[in-house]
Amino acid sequence: MDEKLDLILKKLEVIEKHLDIKPRTIYDKMSEAHPVKDTAKILGCTEVKVRQYIKWDMLKTFKVEKNP
Repeated sequence: MDEKLDLILKKLEVIEKHLDIKPRTIYDKMSEAHPVKDTAKILGCTEVKVRQYIKWDMLKTFKVEKNP
């Protein structure tokens, strides 16, 4: 039984790869931008770690300026 399931899963993986179907993740429906605090919660780390990721160019950033 396990061998049959493994065979089915392998065939599905081949089909998905051929059709360029990627598995869905929790990030698919997210907004494109988040503050550092929220990003830390999403990634399950500290704000300091998020700022390190930004410094190391692992995350893209931009600044939003307030109107006077």
